[in-house]
Amino acid sequence: MPLTRPQAVLAATLSSFALYCALVIWAFAAASATRAWLVAGALCCLPAAHLLLTGARP
Repeated sequence: MPLTRPQAVLAATLSSFALYCALVIWAFAAASATRAWLVAGALCCLPAAHLLLTGARP
């Protein structure tokens, strides 16, 4: 999706709110707190690994 930098930041920010809301709803529906933490940790590791592998800088 070719977007300008401000549009890409806005799209990422808006989608992050929807994903965060879905994760919170799922965490309250999870069978155990351990499972909720493991899934949340796994979902955080995927984008972190992508940033590390692509050499992204702040």
